[in-house]
Amino acid sequence: SLTGRAALGRMLLGVLGAVVLTIIGMLAFGLAKGTETSLSLGILGVSFYGFTAFLLFRLLKRARLKPAMLFGRSINWPDFRRYIGLPIMLFGVSLLGYYSLYLPLSYVLPRVVETYAIRAQNQTRLDYTGYGHTLGNVLTMISMVVLAPIVEEYLFRGILLTRWSKKWGTPTAIVVSSAIFAVLHVEIIGHIDRKSTRL
Repeated sequence: SLTGRAALGRMLLGVLGAVVLTIIGMLAFGLAKGTETSLSLGILGVSFYGFTAFLLFRLLKRARLKPAMLFGRSINWPDFRRYIGLPIMLFGVSLLGYYSLYLPLSYVLPRVVETYAIRAQNQTRLDYTGYGHTLGNVLTMISMVVLAPIVEEYLFRGILLTRWSKKWGTPTAIVVSSAIFAVLHVEIIGHIDRKSTRL
């Protein structure tokens, strides 16, 4: 049967598989010293999301579930028009959540906030120089724009939220799946709110 524990286990296997594939890729491209970050990050991102997607779809196949069964009916045009302003509102909530979390924390742990929430977010993942930077940029964009949204939706909203709703009830499932999703991102409060509203 399909369980949340099994899905999270597949994500951890995806991390291990991505690390192995990235090391192999770095050795293949002569980047063992890790001096070129663009290509290694691109390989890491694509291999993580690709490997995780492969494991999740195998998990669904073994449970005899079609991916579409996890999300219910598709959205129609009236629904789209009704909720078209929601992304704008969520962006405001995310921005407010970011400052609500890190502004007070900056008075207590300023160096942590500077390193984790400011410098890490201001650094672009795209490089314009160095060996393999073009390929690295392409792989990074594929992982960030295409693979990450699809895999995260299937894992957190499709599998975890669905299974935990049956196990613990919908409110608890929303809180737990949103909290796990948020912890994996820098902007914790905003990601909790964004994921919990995707019902």
